[in-house]
Amino acid sequence: MKKYLFLFSLAVMLFVLNSNIKAHALTFNQLPNTQKSDQWTVEIDKVKSNDPHAIKSKKGVYQTYSMAIKSIKNDASDVRI
Repeated sequence: MKKYLFLFSLAVMLFVLNSNIKAHALTFNQLPNTQKSDQWTVEIDKVKSNDPHAIKSKKGVYQTYSMAIKSIKNDASDVRI
């Protein structure tokens, strides 16, 4: 039984170490960027908060954005991230 457990663990480790993980990032040509559906409006814009605890962009490392999700049909709550 220990032999099978060891072989299974080894196979899982080899699979995890051998798998390729691809990540993609979106870029925006202009801000604010808005998309609409039948129920929702999603807007991506520059951060408008003056909160000193908020994460700030680091040039050449990462950017920060704000996202507002609004319900058009008014049967759900609006969200701001």
